[in-house]
Amino acid sequence: MKYRIGLPFWKTLARCGLSLTFRVNISKDQDRNCYYVSSSDLGGLTTEAKTLEELAPKIYDRATDILEEFVPRNNLGSIHALMNFSQQDIDS
Repeated sequence: MKYRIGLPFWKTLARCGLSLTFRVNISKDQDRNCYYVSSSDLGGLTTEAKTLEELAPKIYDRATDILEEFVPRNNLGSIHALMNFSQQDIDS
């Protein structure tokens, strides 16, 4: 079972080791030629990278750092990002 960050009691369930999911919207900055997190269920999640392949691990690393503020790492279950981006951002 997975529970989405931002729903009621997510912090309590996370401390119990439940797997968490969170939504991430990704955009492309055409001027700087990089992808970045434009919004997320997880407040404070900001990162960028030149490629989508480089961005995914950065998102997980940053999410883990943020979640450690609420849940000790040894209690943290798995986390899953649901990444959303427009086809226009990918094709550009």
